[in-house]
Amino acid sequence: MKKLLVLAVLPCTLMLSSCFDKGCIDPAASNYDPTADKDDGSCNYPFADDLTKADFGDDYGSIAHAMYEDAYLQAEAMRESIYQFVENPTIPGLAACQDAWVLAHIPYSQAEVLRFPESPVETMEQRINAWGFNPGYIDYLQDTSVNSIISQTEKYPTLDAQLLFDLNGTVEGKRITLGYHVIEFLLWGEDRQAPGQLTAGARTFKDYNTNDTTVTFASRRGEYLKLVADQLVSDLSSLATSWSDATNNNFRQSFEGWSPRKRTRVAITGLVLFGQYELGVDRLEGTLTSDDPEREESTFSDNTQRDIYFNALGMQAVFNGRYGRTDSTYVEGTNLYDVVAERDSMAANELKLLLDNVVERASLIPAPYDYNVSLEQGSGIGPVTDLYVALQKFGNRMTEVAQELNMGIEKDLPIDP
Repeated sequence: MKKLLVLAVLPCTLMLSSCFDKGCIDPAASNYDPTADKDDGSCNYPFADDLTKADFGDDYGSIAHAMYEDAYLQAEAMRESIYQFVENPTIPGLAACQDAWVLAHIPYSQAEVLRFPESPVETMEQRINAWGFNPGYIDYLQDTSVNSIISQTEKYPTLDAQLLFDLNGTVEGKRITLGYHVIEFLLWGEDRQAPGQLTAGARTFKDYNTNDTTVTFASRRGEYLKLVADQLVSDLSSLATSWSDATNNNFRQSFEGWSPRKRTRVAITGLVLFGQYELGVDRLEGTLTSDDPEREESTFSDNTQRDIYFNALGMQAVFNGRYGRTDSTYVEGTNLYDVVAERDSMAANELKLLLDNVVERASLIPAPYDYNVSLEQGSGIGPVTDLYVALQKFGNRMTEVAQELNMGIEKDLPIDP
């Protein structure tokens, strides 16, 4: 009798189970099906909700504006020092210009993390911060036959903004005529000593002294320096305006019109492209494997270790959503940590620790960079190598997490780094 009862119930059970509607039964999933009776394993989860990503995009825009506004204000202060120095060249005046340059480059070094496809800085970077160029095209070098812009009075009888703008980026990108590092060269001059001498460029104030008859082209050199400072201030002002939320029809408005997912996606892409590839591969690995240890960003002033540290701080500012301004105030809000943590708190904590390690490693690189990187060439042991490894670990994990959470940034990354 019991066997007959079981046999009678079994067909009914099979029949009922076949009538269940299958689908995603988790309300937290993006494809939740309220009509489903049984989970079929198809649930998809968004990379944070749109509200969190929208908040992050808004705060990312505020940080971008603050970084570029700081860069503009510091460049304006540097320009004032330059104008005063050119008017009255002195030893203290040159030192003041050099100090102003160092301070002016700090906020821009942090802002480099904002470089992503479609970012307004992408069309301006070559005239703002290009550094791999031949300075002999601009002014004299020791033991060179290159005719410079400053010395060719017949070819370039008048130095003006349009001339420098038109010449910038020519000769396969080696003739850079504008930007921070052109100003750096004009303030410090060529670093002629071997890295082991631990010295920077040795230009003196006399190069700008128009009353010294032994100095050639002092007036043109001063005019050139002022023109480059003017253009840099103009470009940085434009970038600050493009990210301002108080300006109509600018990039910030276009950015805010993008979907929350796209804004998050480009922010992550910029973070990985700059940190892992531009800083890690091009700048660090490039010096570690180069025959020329002087292949560094700020070679004339020996400021490279400071550039690298603030590059790392800029990455951290975007991930943590907190940027310290030059006036000692902070801009902060929803951040990438929040976006990731909403879906995977373990991954968010892992990324934070990896990025903290990047900043720590960057802080351990001593000055001067050219000398210390020369000690690591061949051995692969030292603080520059450690930072390179840390950047690769963070970049790889950030990319993996973004892919796992359906951001798909791999389409924007270089195929061969």
